[in-house]
Amino acid sequence: MAAFLSLVASSFKASGRMSPRHGDLRRLLLVAALAGSVNVCLSASFNVVDFGATGNDLSDDSEAIQSALNMARGATGTVDVTVPKGTYHLKQPLFVFSNTSLKLDSGATMVKDPSEYTVMLAGRHLNSDGTTCYGTSTCRHGGYSQLRNVTISGGVWDAGT
Repeated sequence: MAAFLSLVASSFKASGRMSPRHGDLRRLLLVAALAGSVNVCLSASFNVVDFGATGNDLSDDSEAIQSALNMARGATGTVDVTVPKGTYHLKQPLFVFSNTSLKLDSGATMVKDPSEYTVMLAGRHLNSDGTTCYGTSTCRHGGYSQLRNVTISGGVWDAGT
């Protein structure tokens, strides 16, 4: 199953047909990656809008943006996550995995809700068993420890302080 999904995703990427209209393939890869049944092993690009982010300066976009970032969980190739122009409210911190390139377009602003949490962006890595490390007593490497190939660029990060 994992080999088949990788082959399908690779052929879509190679043909240039990995676009917003192919959201079903993206959702299939997301579900498979989160279930641990497949590692995303290709370089791919995802737009947070395809995962439900609105950037309308009203809605909490945390969950949608995190869903796009989760596409890099276990990836061996770089996963580009694009945030288009808009104002995105975050009521939860965002977690970035290795092999992530988070690109905010000009005019994109991330706004942290000052009453909800203390950080806007944190790193996460996978334990040897494939589970996500959250810096607990069983995994003492939270934050950005052990992450590699991470790029965050563009836009404005408003911590609301």
